[in-house]
Amino acid sequence: MFRLLSICGFVGCIMPAMASSEQGSERLNAQLLVDSIPALIHTARPDGYLDYFNKPWLEYLGVTLDKVTGWNWTAVVLPEDVEGIVAKWRACLATGEVFEYETRVRSANGEYRWMFHRRKVPLRDANGNIVIRLDQRD
Repeated sequence: MFRLLSICGFVGCIMPAMASSEQGSERLNAQLLVDSIPALIHTARPDGYLDYFNKPWLEYLGVTLDKVTGWNWTAVVLPEDVEGIVAKWRACLATGEVFEYETRVRSANGEYRWMFHRRKVPLRDANGNIVIRLDQRD
């Protein structure tokens, strides 16, 4: 598990930087690495804005990245579960706690399945400031 989190931490830190990178081959190599990990991985900025979902996540959901970034991800959560998960997410953002929650998420085939959002971990800089949050599911 530690090794996977190390990989996710690496991915979480480089993904936002890749968006502005002009070095095409480095960007492509990093993207291939992230998309080859057999897990559903996404990252969030310190303000809670979800800024990246890897290819397996997008395939599972049957959407493009622009459909789930920011707060758009709530569209794939069962409507009756949205209020609870958003409240818990905002509370964790305010306190810096690790986020864990169970909710129903719509897959590409339109069926909702229970998903445990486990260990959305805040990664901190040397001063203790949250710089990114990462989430991973196997």
